[in-house]
This record gives sequence, C-alpha cells and structure tokens, in this order.
Amino acid sequence: GDSCLNVNMLPVKLYYLSAAQQLNHLWPLPVKRKQGGCRTRGGNTGSFDEIWQLSEYECQQRCQWSTHCVAFEFARLKAMSVCELHKEIIVHVFPLTGYVCRVKPRPHLLMQFAGILKVDGVANSPAPPPTPPSTPPSMPPSTPPSTPPSTPPS
Repeated sequence: GDSCLNVNMLPVKLYYLSAAQQLNHLWPLPVKRKQGGCRTRGGNTGSFDEIWQLSEYECQQRCQWSTHCVAFEFARLKAMSVCELHKEIIVHVFPLTGYVCRVKPRPHLLMQFAGILKVDGVANSPAPPPTPPSTPPSMPPSTPPSTPPSTPPS
C-alpha cells in the first residue's frame, strides 16, 4: 500500500472540535506553564518546516500526522500565526513570550528533554539560587611608611 497519509481520509471529528475542545487536546508543555521556542542540543533551532496561519491545534495535528515531526513550535504574531514542525530532537525551551514548544508525546522524545535553556547563565525555571560572586578581601588603605623619630645623640 501507499505509505503516504491521505489527510482527506482522516476522521471528520478532527476538523470540527470547538476552540475550547482543541485547547483540551493540546499536548502538555514539556516544562509546565513555561512558554518559549523549541531548541535542539546546543541551543539551536534545528531543522523545521514553517507553515503560516494555522491554529495551534492544526499545527499539532500536522506534527501528529508527520513521521518526521518530533515537536512543534507555535506563535501568534499580531494578526499572523506561525507553526514550525521540528525534525530534530528538542531538548530545551528558550524563554520567549508568546511562543510555545510542544514535544510529541513519545517516551523516546520526552526522555531527552532537559528543560529551560539558560539565558545569560540564568535558568528561567526553578533552580537553586546562584552563588553570589566572591568579593576580593578588603585591603587596609595604603599609608606611607613611617620613619622612627630621630633621637639626639647623647
């Protein structure tokens, strides 16, 4: 048989979910309630296909249907929306307001996810507070060497 998926043969219910129902069917965010863009190992965006003007749910469906898609990134930019279907393993979320990264719910993909990518050395996720930098020990102010008082010869 043909290995290509015919979108026209998908169940009709996929197309007729209300907006509220669509939100309930979205994959969970890999870091709870954290927004941001998908990043591969090394903090790169990786390889992806970009599609404009889909809803977040439609973007997820495209990823679900694709054997190459491992995660999707979705953003609404004013009146436009952009969907990125990622083809490389996603290990981080880069903090970006208005962007979401959702990893396909497959154990081998979720196991490799490491968390929020650090920005300027500070993680945007719960972590122990950084150690304050050590300050150099304070030195006493420098004073000119004192000369002992001269005593008159006796």
